[in-house]
Order: sequence, then structure tokens, then C-alpha cells
Amino acid sequence: MLFQAKATKHSIINEGNYEAKVSSIVFKPNETKPKSVLIGFKIQNHDDEVLKQVPASFESGAILRKDVEAILDRKLTDTEVYEGFDPNKLVGSDCLVVVMHKASAGGKKVPAVGLILPMPAAAVIEPVVPAVAQPAVLTMPVQVVAAMPQPAAAIVQPAVATIPVEAIAAIPHQAVAAVPQQVAA
Repeated sequence: MLFQAKATKHSIINEGNYEAKVSSIVFKPNETKPKSVLIGFKIQNHDDEVLKQVPASFESGAILRKDVEAILDRKLTDTEVYEGFDPNKLVGSDCLVVVMHKASAGGKKVPAVGLILPMPAAAVIEPVVPAVAQPAVLTMPVQVVAAMPQPAAAIVQPAVATIPVEAIAAIPHQAVAAVPQQVAA
């Protein structure tokens, strides 16, 4: 007899942070007297819904209440807290989720949502105005400039020569390496 693993339909999602959309709310064991709530999330480019199961408590500090506020990205009003909030209103909402792996009852690794975070506001990127650029130059002794194949590219002063950076590429490597250099910007 040969033992063989069953082929999996797809791979398990990696642990990490993902943008997600609330895709389902399921009350366990039933909607009239739930003991827990399963919040399902759809993550782009992943086939399966990833779940988070929390106790069905809406008291201050309860996980479900904190998760609802994270999805809504705001504190719940007193009216929502004390007169009732329908979690089904969350379906379709965007948020960030932290996916982790946990062992199922059979020991198989399954993805689960460990943390729900509000979706960050779109970043506003201010245009960067560059400072007035000064041409970069290389300063070196006149003797080296005299050995260059294109000495006309340099502005020769009494003891040093100033060479535009663009002209440096034409300098033979050996001539430059033999002389101590000082770069000014």
C-alpha cells in the first residue's frame, strides 16, 4: 500500500499585511443568539476568504467592537453602541488585515486574520522643487590636466584645473588614479 498526499487546489496565503474588503458576516451558532461572529475578508489575488472569529460582545473593550471601529476608521456613536449596530453594514468596507497562520483541529496550517486595521488615507505627495543645481567639478593639479587627451575642456588656474564632470569620463583611468583628487560640488 502506498500513502499519498492529496493535491491541494491552491497555495495558502503568506503571513503579512494585506488590503482587504469585508466579504461576509456569519453569526455562530445562529443569528438570534450568537456566541461568536465570523468576519470574512476577501484579499486581492487570493481565492479563499480569510476569517476572523471573535466573541459576540459589543461591550467597551470587546474585540468585536474594536474591530468594527477599525473597519469604520472611527469610534462608534453612543446610539450605535447602545441602540444597536448591524455588523452586516460592514460588508464591502475596505481595511487592512494582518494574516497569520494557525493550526486547525487536524494540525493543518490555515490562514486567519489576527488584527484588523483602518485603511490608511491616501498619501499626499508634495512635489519636490529642486534647488538650483551647481555644476559638479573636479579639481586636480595642472600637471594631470596637461596629460589629458582633451586639455581644452579644462579651465586652468595657476596651480589647479577645474574640469566639468562630463569631461571626466574622457580622462585615462591611470592618470586620474595616480593623483590625489578633491571633488567640489
